[in-house]
Amino acid sequence: MIRVGVLRGGVSQEYDISLLVGGRVLSSLNRDKFIPIDLLITKDGEWHMNGLPVSPDKLKMSVDIIWNSLHGHFGEDGKVQQFLDSLSVPYVGSGMLASAICHNKVLAKERLKELGYLIPKSRVLKCVDDDIVELVAKDVFMTISPPWVVKPLSGGSSVDTYIARTYDELVGALYDLKNKYEEILIEEYIYGQELWTGVIDNFRNKEHYTFPAHCISTKEGMLCTHHRVSGEYLFYIPKDTHKEKRDEVEAHARKIHSALGLKGYSSIDFIQNKKGLYVLEVDNQPAFNEHSPFSKALDAMGISFAQFLESRIDDSLGKN
Repeated sequence: MIRVGVLRGGVSQEYDISLLVGGRVLSSLNRDKFIPIDLLITKDGEWHMNGLPVSPDKLKMSVDIIWNSLHGHFGEDGKVQQFLDSLSVPYVGSGMLASAICHNKVLAKERLKELGYLIPKSRVLKCVDDDIVELVAKDVFMTISPPWVVKPLSGGSSVDTYIARTYDELVGALYDLKNKYEEILIEEYIYGQELWTGVIDNFRNKEHYTFPAHCISTKEGMLCTHHRVSGEYLFYIPKDTHKEKRDEVEAHARKIHSALGLKGYSSIDFIQNKKGLYVLEVDNQPAFNEHSPFSKALDAMGISFAQFLESRIDDSLGKN
């Protein structure tokens, strides 16, 4: 029997989504093969194992592998990966460097640009005095056409992400985020068809199994946290997009997955319009709550969540 420690909770703004995802992992692991161990990190950073306080230094004696369901800071930014590496505790998913690059959207954009991909124009605001907020907003207003996407530089699950359509909305979003985050990213909103795909390593006899490219559509024009939790969005294989174009998107996803050094699984969001194919975001640790795009894609391809979990654990332990 393999002891699987499921990390969830954490110190980031994404505590609730992490609890949800981690709980689903715990309940879905095959009890004939795995012993699930609940590893909860409180908002204050205290570790608990199956409800009891524990020192994280003891992990190696208690688990055989970690399934990391933490999101945001100390979850998908490379820090918990670095910590687990220091303990020589194996874990599912990408390593420290790839996680750090993907979680920092500026670093990810730089790497994607080096690979030749179109990316949205953007600015970064380092949270300082209020008068600097106004100056940055004016500069963005003059150099990047509205609307704008305003979000934390390092974050996920679309938490605290805004679409600002006017100057006043832009300023309001910046002021709202400046007291929560050290750095804020302001991007141009790219119109077009949003396409999502995911990659799974060493699955179904393929080195990089890739989901068919799916279209994501919402009334608001952007997939937000409440969509991911409620499932109130359209997720479908677009019939008006030629198969050759979908195949091209999937090939780009595999290329990006490999070039960024991602492991286990990932998801990539694109926008296709008349100018070409934009890369919006690379997610080294997509959420697996019931209504997330990754979970919907698993269902569409006839892959049970338990099967997915088992395949990732086996692959990480070198059993595939």
